[in-house]
Amino acid sequence: MASTRHLSDTEEAPEGPTEKISCIECRRLKRKCDRVHPCNQCRRYDKTCVFPQPEVPRRGKRYLAEVKGRVERLERLLAQHAPHVDIDREGSPTDSSGPPLLAPSSATFRASVGSAVSHERGQHPPPPPPNPQTPLDIFAAPNTMSDTISGSPLIQNRPVTTPIVATSVPSGSPASSLGLFSDHAGSVPRRPPPIAAQASSSRQPGPQQPQFPSSTAEAYERQPRNASGYEWNERQGRVGENDGTASLSVEPDGEGYLGFASGATLLRILQMTAGGISLKSIPVAESEPPGPANWVPSHAQLQMFMDGYFQNYHTQYPIVHEHTFRAQVNEVVAQPPHKQWAVLYNVVLGLGAFCVSQPMYIIDYFLERAISVISVDHLETGSLVLVQAFTLLSNLAQKRNKPNAGSTYLGIAVRMAIGLGLHRELPLWNIKPFDREVRRRVWWVVYIFDSGASITFGRPILLPYGEADVRMVHNVQDRHFTPHSPSVPPPSREKTIYSSLMWQSTFHLVGNHCYDRVIATPPPSAEEVIDLDRELFDWYGQLPEWMQSRATPEMFGDTPWLYFSAHKLFWRYSNLRIILHRRAFLDRALKGLPMAGNTPGMEIEHTLASTCIDCAMDTIYDIHGFFKGRIPNRLETWYALHFLFQASFVPLIAMHTDQTSPNRGQWGESVRLACDTLRAVPGDPLADRCLRIIDLLMPSLTDTHVEVPSLLDFFSANPMFQGSADMAQDLLPFADLATLMSFWPQNQT
Repeated sequence: MASTRHLSDTEEAPEGPTEKISCIECRRLKRKCDRVHPCNQCRRYDKTCVFPQPEVPRRGKRYLAEVKGRVERLERLLAQHAPHVDIDREGSPTDSSGPPLLAPSSATFRASVGSAVSHERGQHPPPPPPNPQTPLDIFAAPNTMSDTISGSPLIQNRPVTTPIVATSVPSGSPASSLGLFSDHAGSVPRRPPPIAAQASSSRQPGPQQPQFPSSTAEAYERQPRNASGYEWNERQGRVGENDGTASLSVEPDGEGYLGFASGATLLRILQMTAGGISLKSIPVAESEPPGPANWVPSHAQLQMFMDGYFQNYHTQYPIVHEHTFRAQVNEVVAQPPHKQWAVLYNVVLGLGAFCVSQPMYIIDYFLERAISVISVDHLETGSLVLVQAFTLLSNLAQKRNKPNAGSTYLGIAVRMAIGLGLHRELPLWNIKPFDREVRRRVWWVVYIFDSGASITFGRPILLPYGEADVRMVHNVQDRHFTPHSPSVPPPSREKTIYSSLMWQSTFHLVGNHCYDRVIATPPPSAEEVIDLDRELFDWYGQLPEWMQSRATPEMFGDTPWLYFSAHKLFWRYSNLRIILHRRAFLDRALKGLPMAGNTPGMEIEHTLASTCIDCAMDTIYDIHGFFKGRIPNRLETWYALHFLFQASFVPLIAMHTDQTSPNRGQWGESVRLACDTLRAVPGDPLADRCLRIIDLLMPSLTDTHVEVPSLLDFFSANPMFQGSADMAQDLLPFADLATLMSFWPQNQT
């Protein structure tokens, strides 16, 4: 069998043909090939030299033995995960009455659940060592390779929440089935299909009772007051009311659809658990005063903004090639068509001005210049430059609190990228290695932007990975890989600007699979949540030490941007785990049940709810440590606040709904740290609004004797449900938004 290769394999072709045959290019043009790699003809005409793979013999005892062994392994896996399937009958065309191929849930192969999450920061048991066949050092720095192998000692003290672990886990774990580090050189795995989930109900509603879905993401989403409520206009008058983090908006009218995973859902539930306290007393962030009339940037300012982009933004999302872009600005090389170039150029300057903390009227100046040139020509034209431009434009619009406009721009970029075939590797396409690499970089940035924005707004991810087969970008220095390079250089053992992109991409490959299940109908069972959490935890265990939450500025000499990359990745990882466990947490909160305990038969639910709180506290502590002793730039601040908003609402909800918990003091301490962090960002309107919300909804730590009635009591006391306790119980999954707000007094919102 083929040996395991690195994810960022640099081989564009085999080292040499195993048989005396010509390369593909020479055979196509009927030229004489010297049959070495690269051949003389390909070197002469600057072509990519590729030799056809030798055919695998299809006969012989060895081949038959390998096939037989593979079939036996597949049969064992099928018997383990789907014992109800009769493979002798499944293949029969006349048999269509059998059970589905996929098992109803992961409970069929789980023995028991243990290893409850600790509530003490930094006191978590170490995870099991990763698969020894997984090359964990693929992105390791020269002096860190030993830290990422040999039993994974770097994970033993990591301060992140340990997942719920079953005492008996099958050898083929969900994470390994993703094939992140597969035998295919540099290839990226396809996301597996969602696990089939079975909804069960032991009670059928009576004929006079309204019908509600068994359990769905819609239960945690508040709908607008009328049919046009989701419509939005971010061009006129709503910039001060919207926020790009989708966390500080209570009313859905005019905001666009914000799903279950958005931070706005948590804020609405927090508002209700606090007794329906109105947020109208908190002023909406005021727009900044307009800039000087007829302001135009100077040449020095343009240079500063461009440098700010490449020093801060480009190191996180390298979607454009810096040297090529600067050469186009200086007209050393030809610029793209003017209308396309005008969008990309102004968006880059706008993001650069944002990163170096310029007044908002300057950012808006470049945003408006980029938008003003967009016409139907841009929508009826497809090019790599436009994909880059619309992708960056979407992020700039979001940072100017225009989330729906940004989502629209990103949708254009996604569809245009697919139209350009960026989702396909196309190995037989005879293009220069550098051009192929640029396509890969653009694709992976678009991919992580689509995933990140969708999770932020609680919306479906646009890019299903089904037909994509793009290889990962190469970890190389730009000075070693130029447009004139005849081949891909060897991978660098140093950290590069592409190191962060590689790890971000692998996170979203795993995370998108988990997120798709979370927002699906029916939602995942508690046992399936355990499996999904293990996938995320296994992925995080593969990170090198300098990409984990323990990263310190001293680890990065000439690559200081990776300090932010490492912590931002941890915030994303923790946020997805919060979303994953949030249903169990909210279910207990809305029913007024304790967050932790030893109730027989409820151990899994207790642990899932506790994990949600612990992941939120991990985020708060890490962001507080990231701000401590340093002055972050505006880009770092924006991402930190985005994840801090959502994380701070979780312990606040727990404090309101479980006032007798022994962990209530720890929850309050984490909220206090979140407030300290928000105060460390003076002048930020969103930070100020979040701080005011927390101050208003923060319960007293000493008033533990106050009884907070559960939402079940609220429903039961409503005249509409008198004499129908079962109906009130059915409404509990919907009590937070979709149904409860229908009965909540209108003057309380």
